[in-house]
Amino acid sequence: AGAPPAAPPGSPPGAAGGPGQMNARIIVDSGAVQAMQPLFGAQMPQGVGPTVRKARINNQDAVVAYDPQRRAGEVSMIVGNRLLIQVEGQNVSSAEPMLAAMRQWNTAELRRIAGL
Repeated sequence: AGAPPAAPPGSPPGAAGGPGQMNARIIVDSGAVQAMQPLFGAQMPQGVGPTVRKARINNQDAVVAYDPQRRAGEVSMIVGNRLLIQVEGQNVSSAEPMLAAMRQWNTAELRRIAGL
């Protein structure tokens, strides 16, 4: 069926079909923080798919969910049991651009702002 379309100039490597897009969010004192907690335990909960893995970012545990078929995913980190930080990517060639964005968060400053 031929090769996939070429990526536009300036898009992440391998981002065919348009430039990659990422969004970041911080969620504070929400049920979403508690809902994510099981993913940060010693073992992944039963039923978690093969596209989800753990990572370590700046001395913080993170959960990486990347689906290569959809070329989309997110990286999540919980800071101080109160803050959920997420970087979501669409049309990205791998989880690496999201991990790179997550590494830029100043978690010490976020802890200070949140009074942790």
